[in-house]
Amino acid sequence: MSTSAPLSRRTTGLVRDLVREVVHACRGHDLLLCAAGVTFYAVVALVPALLLSVRLTGLVVGEGTAEALGSGLASLLPGAVGADDAAAWVAEGGAALPLPAAAAALLPASLYGEGLVRALFVSLEVPLGGVYGGSDDLAAVAGSAFFLFALHLMVVVGHLVTVRLSARWA
Repeated sequence: MSTSAPLSRRTTGLVRDLVREVVHACRGHDLLLCAAGVTFYAVVALVPALLLSVRLTGLVVGEGTAEALGSGLASLLPGAVGADDAAAWVAEGGAALPLPAAAAALLPASLYGEGLVRALFVSLEVPLGGVYGGSDDLAAVAGSAFFLFALHLMVVVGHLVTVRLSARWA
């Protein structure tokens, strides 16, 4: 008999125990609500965070360079859904964002981190418009929202796995 069989049984047992502990930790907690909350905070924080990022880049490399970098990025995004126009707007607005407005944007930009804290710690071209009353824009928004929701659900579950593993190995 090979020496890998006992290792394989130990690994299987560890994974089984880990899954059991994570499922037990999830009981009594609404993971879907946590993931939805984090997604909400991410949506609220997105534009202010992007504007601040461009503004900070402008302070380091100059407003003109920051705007040029943003415009270059905008040219790479799909124009059919307006992503290029949105990125160009962020590049222009962020590069020239007055400092008082930048200071005011800090609160909503920090909400994503707040959402992560509250929730436990921390261009496909598919014609979906028919599902959303013929609106490809609405389909893109709904698809993006679902992607963010699924991503944050994975983050929440991943955090639970990490906590359980660190408690087990501490």
